[in-house]
Amino acid sequence: MTPEEGKALPLGLYKIFWATGGSSLASLGMTMSGDRWIAPTNWGAGAVVRDKKDPEGRGISWEQIEKFEAIPDPAR
Repeated sequence: MTPEEGKALPLGLYKIFWATGGSSLASLGMTMSGDRWIAPTNWGAGAVVRDKKDPEGRGISWEQIEKFEAIPDPAR
């Protein structure tokens, strides 16, 4: 996924498909500075999504995500 594709997604609940395989249920949100963050339910903490992969392995980058699949709001 490109940074442009990821940043165009509406905030909400998603199933994330990882480029390396597998998937996670997660919330996609935004920080006060406008950066996007994800909070997968199978992680211990959320992470800011960066445009490029951090060489020290911190955080997550858009290129590590294959796609987001929206989870519909059951209340609607």
